[in-house]
Amino acid sequence: MQQYFVKGSAVSPVTIEDKETSKHMFQVMRLKEDDEVTLVFDDGIKRLARVLDVGAHQFELVKELADNVELPIQVTIASGFPKGDKLEFITQKVTELGASQIWAFPADWSVAKWDGKKLGKKIEKLEKIALGAAEQSKRNLVPSIQLFEKKADFLAQLNQFDSIVVAYEESAKEGETAALLQAVTGLEKGAKLLFIFGPEGGLSPVEIESFEAKGAVLGFNTFRNQYLALSHEAYRALRTFETQGDSKELSGRYPNIWTQLQHLGFIVEDDFDELALLRLSNKQACFASHHYHLMVYPTQDCNLCCWYCYENHVPNTRMSAEVCDSIVAYVQNLVEQNAFDSFRLSFFGGEPLLDFESIAYPLAQKIKQLVEDANKPFTSFFVTNGSLIDESIVDCLRKINPRLQITLDGNRDKHNQVRK
Repeated sequence: MQQYFVKGSAVSPVTIEDKETSKHMFQVMRLKEDDEVTLVFDDGIKRLARVLDVGAHQFELVKELADNVELPIQVTIASGFPKGDKLEFITQKVTELGASQIWAFPADWSVAKWDGKKLGKKIEKLEKIALGAAEQSKRNLVPSIQLFEKKADFLAQLNQFDSIVVAYEESAKEGETAALLQAVTGLEKGAKLLFIFGPEGGLSPVEIESFEAKGAVLGFNTFRNQYLALSHEAYRALRTFETQGDSKELSGRYPNIWTQLQHLGFIVEDDFDELALLRLSNKQACFASHHYHLMVYPTQDCNLCCWYCYENHVPNTRMSAEVCDSIVAYVQNLVEQNAFDSFRLSFFGGEPLLDFESIAYPLAQKIKQLVEDANKPFTSFFVTNGSLIDESIVDCLRKINPRLQITLDGNRDKHNQVRK
């Protein structure tokens, strides 16, 4: 059923005053008497409405609908001014996802420069996009749009939020995962969450400091690789607990933060053995992987002598038939034990394409057959200089379908100088 947002109170009968809305209703959708639509007024409640008079654009309100798709918390998305029409795309998508406010501010590394006049026109366009997206996604409210001409005005608004998440690429490089989910965990219904991200160039280190100074202190648990945004007051209470061991201030004044700190492993019981857990995690990482990777060195010899190569090549060394048979038997044992979900076979060297048709190729064929007979995914990989590849080797490679890593040292002349 088509849905429309109508400004004002829900008083029946309702006359649609907005020209664009009425045009869509009666010219695009061609509504006629007794047709029904959903109307949403300023109170955010959906109501079933029936057309009374097409000419007068009047509806009768039939009943309230219990449908409410809004998030239990109020999410605000704040973006540094991006280039082009990217903010329009952001507005559409975050509206569909349930944001209650959409903000943008002039970040240090924003390429786009919008003055007051441009901001006004931009807001009008974004409001129309948000309205359309809210109607299409059957929202109970239309997100408000606010574009800040000065970053200081944006920073002045940060104190109102219960939790702030900053999308910072440097944190992501350190392994940040599910920061938004972690910030939401433990928040009460109606809490305010702010999510800040930068323009194409990201957020500057100075901006990160300013966000922290306004209440977005980012806690990082190095043991469990977890992040948590804290207000300065909560952070000071945490430091007091850390130094004095008194949890009353932190757990009493900030119960939600206390719950999150426990959930994310920032706070553990005194008798909890974190070292034992670390050792277990290490063993699991080493031995419990279901994706098996076997690297084979068919030879330590190479047909080239590149000056930068770190390998100590040993001429005329080749993997023996006995060793090849042992490798196949080893993989056969892994298959019988169902020790992996997928298998990757890599060849390194030396140059693994030396005597390819008598060593690497038959070995890869046998292992590929064993793995695929067990209905497990198989991939193979060669690190090679590529100089030995001919039609015969290409025909063989097609049968095992490997990936190849071949190094090129510049243009033809430069490459040939190095590859001697």
